[in-house]
Amino acid sequence: MTRFTHTTCSCGCGATASKEYLDSLDRVFKRAGLNPGISSMVRCRPHNKKIGGSIFSAHVLTADPGEFGATDLKIKPVARSKGGNAKQAYKIIKAAQAEGFNVFEVCNQHIHIGKVPENHPMANTIYWGVSQ
Repeated sequence: MTRFTHTTCSCGCGATASKEYLDSLDRVFKRAGLNPGISSMVRCRPHNKKIGGSIFSAHVLTADPGEFGATDLKIKPVARSKGGNAKQAYKIIKAAQAEGFNVFEVCNQHIHIGKVPENHPMANTIYWGVSQ
């Protein structure tokens, strides 16, 4: 398994990513042939609220049993001339879709990939944003 960072909530509450989610994320990285840096993964609900996260954030599902959750990856989806790597962004999104991930946010400084149940308000969506 790929070694991951940010597998516990940064507020110190002890919320930890489920094994099922980490296994799913590991398959994404292997399929893409990448091991990108991670800037955020697990968030408890109070911490998610404190940092201004969406009430529907898939990051809060990461600590629940099962394969659902979200990860922010340190991949800039812009041209190399602007300090990014659009090909890596494409590879990771394609690999994540193949592994059942169904929420994506493409930001100027990172890529957000999430896996949520089909009845979740953010299922089967892609967003464009600006990293905070």
